Amino acid sequence: FSLNSKEISGELDLAIDGADEISPAKHLIKGGGAALLLEKIVAYNSALFIIVADSSKRVTTLGTRFALPVEIISEARVSVTRALASLGAQALLREGVRKAGPVVTDNGNLILDCVWKEAVDAYQMEEAINQIVGVVENGFFTRTSPIVYAAANTGIVERV
Repeated sequence: FSLNSKEISGELDLAIDGADEISPAKHLIKGGGAALLLEKIVAYNSALFIIVADSSKRVTTLGTRFALPVEIISEARVSVTRALASLGAQALLREGVRKAGPVVTDNGNLILDCVWKEAVDAYQMEEAINQIVGVVENGFFTRTSPIVYAAANTGIVERV
């Protein structure tokens, strides 16, 4: 079903997904596969949100190692890049692998990958980035408190 289906009415009982980075506060970076908008719609409309990942995804700060994806309208690329730089991010247009040109999302938009040299407050940055005209959504997930399971190299799974 789609979230728009009358059987679901825009709500899910459970969503299970992975994450690109997980902070000690269980804030996340998601969207490395460029589906962050749809992933956020599912996550933020689920009564219970579970993340399953390996322990390498656990980090002390978000956005300094794995790039934060930001979905943007193509016409706003230059102005959004400039605005992200004013927030301390180095933003690069994501290029397709084995393809000439940028990655295009399922929604027909572009992805900017952002990295910060220093730690940022992901909760505040999620809101600040979404206030930039031309940004559709970003890959910080801070408005939900997921249950997180992380698998260690030993094969033991820990609830974080």
